Amino acid sequence: MTRINRVLEHMAKLQVDSVIIKDVTTIRYLTGFTGDSSLLYLDRQQGVLITDGRYTEQARNEVLQGAGVYSDRCAQHLGCRR
Repeated sequence: MTRINRVLEHMAKLQVDSVIIKDVTTIRYLTGFTGDSSLLYLDRQQGVLITDGRYTEQARNEVLQGAGVYSDRCAQHLGCRR
């Protein structure tokens, strides 16, 4: 079971619908992504790493099973820093 799946199970037990994680260290621990410009969105079914275009290839190569990758210029408006 992946780390993200464990968080998703815990969220279900606590009846938490979704969470957004901004802390780089926590994102790295949960996903394996080593970039510094990202957010991690988790809901009860999935994890999605959101990052800007500079990290698209890196994210797709590094993210562990259990999270998808979304990269777009609008990621900076969601709190990603340059």
